[in-house]
Amino acid sequence: MKFLIVLVMCLSFFACKELEDKVDQMEKKEVDKLDMKINSQVVDEALKEFEIVKKGGDKMEICVRAGFVAEAYLQAKDEAKYTEWKKTEKDLCKAAGMPQ
Repeated sequence: MKFLIVLVMCLSFFACKELEDKVDQMEKKEVDKLDMKINSQVVDEALKEFEIVKKGGDKMEICVRAGFVAEAYLQAKDEAKYTEWKKTEKDLCKAAGMPQ
């Protein structure tokens, strides 16, 4: 009888541990989705601001905003877009008289 109780307790422990691990995995996926959504929103906002400044701002403002877009892509861990915008920033800053 003791053996049966111990066996049930052990099985319960492992079942609970497995369930806890699955919940942790689900929570991580949800956090990752939310993180991706936030990063996407940050990038979208930086791009919108850049386009507004590009239409009516001076060359210095445009240079600075290009840097903000590059940083947004860095935060989103999008290396290709980050590299692309760093080049854009460099070109725009050079045009503004601020070589980097």
